[in-house]
Amino acid sequence: FAERGLAPNLLMSVPLIELVRALVGRGLGYSLLMSRPNSQETSTEGRRVVSRPLAPRSGATSVIAVWPEPVALNPRTAAVLDFAARCFAVPAAEDA
Repeated sequence: FAERGLAPNLLMSVPLIELVRALVGRGLGYSLLMSRPNSQETSTEGRRVVSRPLAPRSGATSVIAVWPEPVALNPRTAAVLDFAARCFAVPAAEDA
């Protein structure tokens, strides 16, 4: 919103995506979500909801991995994290 000089008029902030979808399914508002739920056509109550991707994208979202500090990662986990880091890497800007 700030990038576009807008200030949202929030009446409620809900921490659970499924609760958001239930409220929307009951006709109590609408929402902008930063992630796409697994089930897109209905709320947990079976009420129809509609999802639409927005364009242009709202910007980059961070993806992080978390594990307990004293734990050493096994080779398989380290390989998955290396693969994810390559997949989610932001391409370097090309020199003009």
